[in-house]
Amino acid sequence: MTISSPSKNLRYLWRSSSIHFLVISYRSDGIPSVEELISLLKKYKMDVNEIKRKNYKYVLSTNHSEEVLLVGK
Repeated sequence: MTISSPSKNLRYLWRSSSIHFLVISYRSDGIPSVEELISLLKKYKMDVNEIKRKNYKYVLSTNHSEEVLLVGK
């Protein structure tokens, strides 16, 4: 059994999609990191912008992180 990495799954999704605009709401402490996610996204979208960061706390988590909004077009 093979377990796919999150990056591999995202590349497959973006490569197989004909979506012109891609908006991603992502947690700043996620895997892959926001920087890695932006780098991956730039392989499939010409223009990638980090629009907003907002402090956020999930109900079932003790960690404080930021929610990041990314737009690729």
